[in-house]
Amino acid sequence: MAPTLIDYEEDTLDAEILRAADDPKPGPAILVVDDDAGIRRFIRTLLTRATPVRVLEAAGPRVALELACTNLWPLDLLICDIDLGAQMNGIELAGEIARMTPTARIVLMSGDTERAHELRPEWTFLEKPFSVATLLDAIEDAFGIRTAMLRMTA
Repeated sequence: MAPTLIDYEEDTLDAEILRAADDPKPGPAILVVDDDAGIRRFIRTLLTRATPVRVLEAAGPRVALELACTNLWPLDLLICDIDLGAQMNGIELAGEIARMTPTARIVLMSGDTERAHELRPEWTFLEKPFSVATLLDAIEDAFGIRTAMLRMTA
């Protein structure tokens, strides 16, 4: 008997759009895409701890593209796993996001360093597993700024 596939992204999309619409924070909008909920939660917690950022989450590319298209606010940063499954990989998703929102910064992450050469020069690669400091370095590289406030609370 074949396993049942559940499209858990449907409810995720609705919840994220509702959360985004209610988020009063004035800071940058960051979209975190990873099929591992623990990694998404870790990144969200770290980023929202001390800075006024809006963090949206998606488990896969379909929801990520829908969130990027909602135009609730311009997307400032995409933090995305490269290995997202069969629909579309993170590199393809990043290319679509970059086409839709050319000003968005891109951080792609993977445990497979062999994929790093596939990234555009302006994108940042983050090797999994990563520490808090390494994640902050990647975000700083993407934005070209230092996030002292984040570092003080990490």
